[in-house]
Amino acid sequence: MRTLKTIASAAALGMALVFLALTTGCLSPDPENKSAQPWNKQRPWEHGIPGMTDRR
Repeated sequence: MRTLKTIASAAALGMALVFLALTTGCLSPDPENKSAQPWNKQRPWEHGIPGMTDRR
């Protein structure tokens, strides 16, 4: 019975730690990050298969 309480206590502590890890963190972007380029700008190699596009 004592082993069951120890396992239950360890599981509860583990779940609490996981909950804290998932709910705390960065809520907003870094205010000092004032880059001129957007983060989702396509790179030259992300446009598709070379030679298979209609861009000329």
